[in-house]
Amino acid sequence: MTVRLLAVLMSLILIPAARGAEPTATITAREIQAHVNFLASDLLQGRDSGHLGAEVAALYVATHLARCGFKPLADDWQIPFELPGAAGPGQALLAFGERVLNDPARVAVWGFSGTGKVSGEAASGGAADSNGKIVIAPGGQSSDTDLEQARGFVERGAVAVLFVTDNDEFQVRRRPDGRRMTGPPRRDRRNGDNGVQGGYLEPKGAFAKLSSGETLQVPVARVTRLLGAELLEAVEGGASVSLEITRDGVDQSTNVVGWLEGSDPELKHEYVLVGAHYDHVGADDLGQIWNGADDNASGTSAVLEFADALHSMDRAPRRSIVLAAWGAEERGLVGSKAFVRDCPIPLQQVAAYMNLDMISRNDPGFVDVVHSSDDLLEMMRASAGRHELEVNEGQAFYLNASDTAAFVENEVPCVFPFTDIHADYHRPTDDPDRIDADKAMRVARSAFDVVLQVANADERPAFTAPARDSRRGGARSRRLGFRPKGGAEEAGIAVEQVSPGSVAETAGLLPGDVLMRVGQSPVTNSGELRRALASQTRNQPFELEVLRDGQPVVLQATFDK
Repeated sequence: MTVRLLAVLMSLILIPAARGAEPTATITAREIQAHVNFLASDLLQGRDSGHLGAEVAALYVATHLARCGFKPLADDWQIPFELPGAAGPGQALLAFGERVLNDPARVAVWGFSGTGKVSGEAASGGAADSNGKIVIAPGGQSSDTDLEQARGFVERGAVAVLFVTDNDEFQVRRRPDGRRMTGPPRRDRRNGDNGVQGGYLEPKGAFAKLSSGETLQVPVARVTRLLGAELLEAVEGGASVSLEITRDGVDQSTNVVGWLEGSDPELKHEYVLVGAHYDHVGADDLGQIWNGADDNASGTSAVLEFADALHSMDRAPRRSIVLAAWGAEERGLVGSKAFVRDCPIPLQQVAAYMNLDMISRNDPGFVDVVHSSDDLLEMMRASAGRHELEVNEGQAFYLNASDTAAFVENEVPCVFPFTDIHADYHRPTDDPDRIDADKAMRVARSAFDVVLQVANADERPAFTAPARDSRRGGARSRRLGFRPKGGAEEAGIAVEQVSPGSVAETAGLLPGDVLMRVGQSPVTNSGELRRALASQTRNQPFELEVLRDGQPVVLQATFDK
C-alpha cells in the first residue's frame, strides 16, 4: 500500500456529520485528536514542503474537503506554486584536479542557488570573459551581497559561481531546513554575527533568502579559505572544475483550497476565507522528526472540522466560505503569499480571513487573538467567552509571522486565534500526545461561530490597521522575554533561554533560573504568568523571585512606557 493511498483511506475513517446536526457541536476533541494523530505521525516525516509527507498531508485535506461537499476553488484541489530554494538544504559535490569533495564543512550551498551539474573552465570574478565559465570570487559573508554579485556573473554568462570565504570551516548543524522562527535566526556564540540556517552556519541574512528570495538558475556555493586557495592554485595550473548541487526534494508545493457557495443571491459573491498551514519543518539526518502537532496539525485539523460543520448545515451561510490549507508557511509564508498574488477570487470580495495556527497548547482558559479588525476581535471575544475561553489581545507582530501577512498587506480584515509559543515549538517534541485537544476544540468552535457570524451578517467587518509597535502588544500581552524549559517543575517555571535586550535580561534573569513569583503572584504555568504580568503597571518596578542554584533570589523588573 502506498503512503498516498493510506492518506485517502485515513481520511475516510472520520465520517462527516449528518445533515441537520448543530454545526458547532460537530467540532469535537476526539476528531481533532484523530486528525492530529495522522498529520503529525512519523509516517509524514514532518510534512516538509517539497517532500512526500507534505504531499500526503495535502491529499488528506483535499479528500476530506471533497467528502464534505466542497468544490475546488481552481481547476484542481491543489493549486501549485514555486518553492524558492527548492526543498531542503543543498548538497554540493566539488571536483578539481585530483580532489573530489562533498564535505559540507568545507563546501556549503547558498539558499538562492540553483541545482544541476556544470563542468569546465574557471575564471576569476574580475576576468573580462566569464561566458560559459565557473566564476571564482571572494565573498560568502553576506547573502544579499553574494546574490547581487552572482546575478551579475550570470548576466555575463557564468554557468556557476564559487565564493571563497574567510571561514576556516562551516559548522554543520543537523537540523531541519527552513525553520522560520518568530524572530531573527539565532546567533552562534563562537562566531558572533553568524546565524544558523539550512543545516550550515550561514552569515547573517541567509535565512531570508532561502525563505523568500529569488532562486538563480545556476549552482552557487561557498568554500573555506584554505580550500579556496587550493582551488585557485589548481585553476592557475590549468585544472578544470566541476560543481554539482542537488536538493532532496522538488521545487513546487501546493495550496489546497475548496469552497462552498453561499445561499444569498447577492452576498454569495463575497467570501469568508479560513486558512491554516499544513506544512512543518521535516526531519534531520539523525532520524529525528519534527512532527509539528501544535504547529500546525492543530490548525489544519480545525479547518477539516469546519468542513464537517458546514456540511452538517441544511442551508449554506449567506456568503460563500473558502477553506484553505497553505503550503510552505515555514519557508516564509510562501503558499499564502502565492495565493494572494494570483488570487482566484477578487481580494476586495473577501469579507474576512480567519487564520488558525497553533491552537492546542498552554493554559486551557486563555487564547491570544491577533487581528486587523476591531470588529472581529470583539466577535472573537464574545464567542470565546461562550466556550470558556478568556481572550488576550495578542501582539500585532504575529500578523507578519503567519499566513495573515499577505492579507493584512491588502487590508483584508483578519483574525488569528493563537495559543502562544511553548517549549516544544519547532522541536522534535511537538508530538500529538502533547496537544490539548479539548482546548483546540474550544478555540475552533469559537472561531467557527465568528466565521458563521461574518458569513450571515448584513455588513462586513471593518479593517483596522494593526499597531505599529508590533512587539510590545497591549497591557494584557506583556512578555518578559524568555523561553521556558520543557518538562514539568514541581513549582515555578524553568528558564531555558533569555532574549537579548528583553525585560528579563535587564532584570538579570538567567538560563537555569526557576521563576517562582511575579510581583505578589506565584507562577507555575503560562496562564498564571500572563495574568501576573498583565497586573503590573508600566514604568513601575516589580519583583521577580527566582530559584538560582536552589537559593531564592529577588530581581527587579520594569515595563517601560
